[in-house]
Amino acid sequence: MKIIDITEKLNFEEKPQIKIQDTVITVNNEAATVLKILPKLENMKPEDINALGEFLFEKSEQKKLAALHLSFADYVTVIRHAVALIAGNSDVGETQTRTLI
Repeated sequence: MKIIDITEKLNFEEKPQIKIQDTVITVNNEAATVLKILPKLENMKPEDINALGEFLFEKSEQKKLAALHLSFADYVTVIRHAVALIAGNSDVGETQTRTLI
């Protein structure tokens, strides 16, 4: 039997993060999480937004978000960007440097 070790190709150390003002929120990007939220993304209802937040953010990260006192629209934006991050769309929300000529 042939065994191929792919350990070096996997990332066990880093989780994606979202920065809001001075607060950094870590997003849960585990495969099990992604598989739980995918069905909720189609035909999403307002009550699904809170469920997504519970899947995407550990309790400590949820507390950080709550402390920001975001509006519902802003919270939805955070959820949308977190989903984009774990789906592999890494350029969503990246800081762009403006150059002056």
